[in-house]
Amino acid sequence: MYRYRNDRKGEIDSTTTYMVIPLKNIDVEQLNALGESLRSVNSLTLSANK
Repeated sequence: MYRYRNDRKGEIDSTTTYMVIPLKNIDVEQLNALGESLRSVNSLTLSANK
């Protein structure tokens, strides 16, 4: 879920199937932290949908 930021009332929520993450100038530590965070979110999502 994400909230559409340009809605003045803040009432538009939507789901998404992909997310663009720019990785051009990311260092190794940030890349590893991002990977761990995404794995954690994925694991929580899968366990919540059982």
